[in-house]
Amino acid sequence: MMGSGQAPVNFIPVSDGGSAITSYTVTVAPGGAGCTPTLPATSCVVLGLSNGTAYTFTVVSTNGVGASPVSLASAVVTPVATASASIPTLSAWGLVLMSGLLVLQALVVLRRKLPVVDSYV
Repeated sequence: MMGSGQAPVNFIPVSDGGSAITSYTVTVAPGGAGCTPTLPATSCVVLGLSNGTAYTFTVVSTNGVGASPVSLASAVVTPVATASASIPTLSAWGLVLMSGLLVLQALVVLRRKLPVVDSYV
């Protein structure tokens, strides 16, 4: 799932040319940054992208023979800002706490003003 300022990249290795793959490098355009999956994974998440900017991704594999040619570019991906859950701020929690304390204080004051009647029916 794509989030704000990031994009997951998944790829399928085609051939290792007879030598085991030792690393993959994902590069993003524009920008040149990317991510390096931890083997044996063939996916990673590219962070630090700008929301609203269109990006493509390429992959290079490396093994004992050397680096592969650069893969074809991916389809265009455009990260967007995600809606974040509203977390009350300290001032909002303070308002809730103060409201609760005012209600509690009002109950205490009312109890003091009410006559105490002991009656049994």
